[in-house]
Amino acid sequence: MRKFEDAVGYEELKNWCDTRLCLSREERDGCHAGRVTDLLGQVLREDEAHYYLCGLDTMLFQVSEWLNEREVPKDRVHMEVFFKDQLEAKRRREEMMRRLAERQAQQGS
Repeated sequence: MRKFEDAVGYEELKNWCDTRLCLSREERDGCHAGRVTDLLGQVLREDEAHYYLCGLDTMLFQVSEWLNEREVPKDRVHMEVFFKDQLEAKRRREEMMRRLAERQAQQGS
């Protein structure tokens, strides 16, 4: 999120699961000031975890690559993409989906 006010439903979400909110345009107690990609090294892979990603295509591409490298099943990765460059975003999404499908096929073998 850019600002805390953009985190619609965040207070309710905290009641359901462990959350980490990253704010790229403001500082607030209890939130990471910066981009979510800054925190990837701190995230532990949990077998039953689901990962919900929402944001610009470049961030989603970086995070989905990170999750792919850690063999997180694609049915546990949920994304809503806001594209900066429609053509580039389409290419990246197709590449990301191809890699996820390849990994899933390898896991099924």
